[in-house]
Amino acid sequence: LFLPTGGTTLTPLAGEGYQGSIGWTHGDGSKIVWAQDKTEWGGSRVVVYDLDTGTQKRIDPQPGVKGDQWMPRIQGNQIVWVDHRNDPSGNRFKPRNSDIYHHDLSTGKTTAITTHAARQERPDVYGDWVVWHDLRYTATGVSGSRLAIFVKNTKTGQEVEIADGMKKEGYPRIDRDRVFYRARDDGNKIWAIFRVDLKTFLAAQKSKP
Repeated sequence: LFLPTGGTTLTPLAGEGYQGSIGWTHGDGSKIVWAQDKTEWGGSRVVVYDLDTGTQKRIDPQPGVKGDQWMPRIQGNQIVWVDHRNDPSGNRFKPRNSDIYHHDLSTGKTTAITTHAARQERPDVYGDWVVWHDLRYTATGVSGSRLAIFVKNTKTGQEVEIADGMKKEGYPRIDRDRVFYRARDDGNKIWAIFRVDLKTFLAAQKSKP
């Protein structure tokens, strides 16, 4: 993994001379995250690199924790990813009951966002909000096309369903108070992009009897 730094210069971040998998790179400000596989780590783990200091570290390096970690996203000091620690029978190539985890770089604390007994993936984070798509409404909970979308506030613990998956909603992204996702119209067999304003949505939910 390299970072262009102007002209023909590349700054090596990871992987020089390393035989393994590195991917799911995402950056915000001076920090870059990715998922990297090492035998001594017990599988794929999330790594953060600080461009200001030139240092990198593995996120949540708890001893004895098994199960792949992948699909990291970062915003400010907040990092989220897909985690298989609660069901090591699956992995990033064949996910089963994968969950969403969160790490705050300012506190060093790692917490579970959701450990629902189904497959969750494609997380994103902005401020106190984490968004992901969820297979809890599919027949098996681990495969299928009915992808529901949830958001959760890391400070209050409030979890809200944004879309129930009837239109195959998935692949969400969040920016400030806006959640974007794609959905399929099976009648016309086309994909469309939708936006949800969180403030408006939450206010409408609160006013329901």
